[in-house]
Amino acid sequence: MDCFDREPPWIVNSHYFGAVSPRQKSQVTEFIALGTTGGTTRRNLNLIEKICEYLSGKNITHYKIKIVGDNTFTVPSRYTDNIQTLGFIGYSELYDEFEKSDFILALIDPASIEYTNMASSSYLLSYGFVRPLVIHRKFCTVGNFTEENSVIYDEAICPAVEKAINMSHDEYETMTRNLGSLSREIYETSLNNLKHALDAELKMN
Repeated sequence: MDCFDREPPWIVNSHYFGAVSPRQKSQVTEFIALGTTGGTTRRNLNLIEKICEYLSGKNITHYKIKIVGDNTFTVPSRYTDNIQTLGFIGYSELYDEFEKSDFILALIDPASIEYTNMASSSYLLSYGFVRPLVIHRKFCTVGNFTEENSVIYDEAICPAVEKAINMSHDEYETMTRNLGSLSREIYETSLNNLKHALDAELKMN
């Protein structure tokens, strides 16, 4: 965080959702995405239909996309086997769905300039459940996402989703291991920063 005339605050990232067991990639690759009621300024759910159209053209059907939180998305009848809308669910069920998923679709629209240097709940969930993100390169720096721990794309999201589906079990294991290392690093940094903040002398202006 860039600050003028003062030191930046200590970063404390809260992404612990409980103990998460290592996961093997599913035969039917499961993606999960957070919906939004705020239009497409943050997440663009219209990309989901484009993804399905692209994969259909490649005769790829062994995948599922779960949408949590947005109950306005209409699933095209031809993709009811591939898209599941869960609506607004409680945290316990939400966490279960993330644990059962292989990847998280960030769906942050590259046209969203204001989101370039902002955090996202998708990032926290990626760290906490050790589920790789499918994310545009424009948004990777702030979250420390790389080719080694995430599926990153520069132009269209569709080939990136295809890459995730075709990823081998060994490749997935390596990617989640790298993501787990990043998660632990951020956790330790956050814990130390929180301790420093609590121990620091309060300064009054």
